[in-house]
Amino acid sequence: GYFPMAEHVLAAGQCLAADDADEYLAAKDVRELTVLAFGDDAISACEWRLVGASEALGAWNPKQGLLFRSVSSALQLRAAVLRLPEATADGRALECKLVAGHPRQGADGKTWEWESGPNRQLPLFSSCGMVSFRFGSCSPNSSVGALTLQASCTVTAPGDILLAVGSSPALGSWDPTKGCHLTTRPSTFPLWTGVALLELGEEVSWKLVILHADGSLSWERGK
Repeated sequence: GYFPMAEHVLAAGQCLAADDADEYLAAKDVRELTVLAFGDDAISACEWRLVGASEALGAWNPKQGLLFRSVSSALQLRAAVLRLPEATADGRALECKLVAGHPRQGADGKTWEWESGPNRQLPLFSSCGMVSFRFGSCSPNSSVGALTLQASCTVTAPGDILLAVGSSPALGSWDPTKGCHLTTRPSTFPLWTGVALLELGEEVSWKLVILHADGSLSWERGK
């Protein structure tokens, strides 16, 4: 079965939010912001944390900072979810920095490497509920950006996989076997989310594809 949606065109660094993702976030008592961070092989074996002025970011204590989990080892991409009560998420940015904990002997069993440059300004509100950083690059002119894909899809069945497939190598160069996987949870279904790393300003054409459990494919209709 096909599902009627048209091909999407957008630039890296933007967010696609299908079917009122903002209203979904705003309806919660707790404001959630997903923070994406990517780096290089030099810190691949490290523990990554986001440390900052807020208690939720450890009050500048690396050991208490927001811990990232690995999303893609190939892309050196990690993610963490910052949760703040709506009453405290008043729209002001939080000062913060990324910190890498090297597995070497230090005062607490690690040697903490702070990224250089000025403190980051973490916005508490984002049009798609996500922000992305490159470790060690506090400049907003980073050459690579995290493309956040959000889409509503209700026609999947158990065992199906939803993919974003498009013109960029990060989206498989139109090869579904190499596309970007989107994921969902029972609490967020039918909202699916995925992340791909592209050059900033790169224009991308893409479509959603369902990989069914039997190996067949269903592409979005339209051009």
